[in-house]
Amino acid sequence: MKTVNLSHETAAVFEQSCLRLSGQIEAEAVTQIYQQMLKTPLEPIDQVDLSQVTSLDSSCLSLLLYLQSQQTSPVTVVGLPEQAQDLVSLYDLQDVLNWAPPA
Repeated sequence: MKTVNLSHETAAVFEQSCLRLSGQIEAEAVTQIYQQMLKTPLEPIDQVDLSQVTSLDSSCLSLLLYLQSQQTSPVTVVGLPEQAQDLVSLYDLQDVLNWAPPA
């Protein structure tokens, strides 16, 4: 497990093939996540857990698309915040990733 504290309230936890994000996942945090992935080779990510995310912007969606581009099968996204569903629809991403239903 690799934990990257992005700010006081924001973190990215790489645990085997799952990336768990928490806090505000916006451009600055996404940049730090990309930098970490470039510095340290990690196991391919096939699941992203957003259940602890308080807010996100389109840069978070770009991160999800990047992770998907590294895989041959769909990346499963768990816990998409309700306010982010509008962005998914706006960018027509409903069929690009595997959106797990809310728990």
